[in-house]
Amino acid sequence: MRFQFRNTWPAIVLLAGLILAVPAAFANAIRFDFGPVGTPTMTALFEDVAPGQLQLTVTALALSGDNSVNSLFFNFNPAFDSRDLTFTQTSSTEGVQGVANTGNDSYKAAGGTGKFDIDLVFGPSPTFMNGDVVTFSVTGISGLSVDDFLFQE
Repeated sequence: MRFQFRNTWPAIVLLAGLILAVPAAFANAIRFDFGPVGTPTMTALFEDVAPGQLQLTVTALALSGDNSVNSLFFNFNPAFDSRDLTFTQTSSTEGVQGVANTGNDSYKAAGGTGKFDIDLVFGPSPTFMNGDVVTFSVTGISGLSVDDFLFQE
């Protein structure tokens, strides 16, 4: 999983392209923290809410200045086809809109390596900035669980 900044300095773009999130697993949830350990810049929290249904909450905790995020990339269980997933936005702050594009090994972060199965795109306006939160319901695959997002390319 990677994230990219928009409206930022070139050095930060390069750094952002190289940041990998390490997941923290809980009983029915997985949280990906982006940024420094202990003080993440962003989080993506996948939670099991019902059989075959997840909730994804993305929160911008500490983006500096006028930095914003335009994409988050995730991998998915290769035993399934990510195109079968349905992401439905259920809430957001400040009118932020996100759209999930899916396709097995179809997306690549600018300046990064590897291919991803899900590209969660924000914008074009309003952008995803500090303090913003967006929530999605994720369905479409029988037996879907948070564990299906713990895969690398």
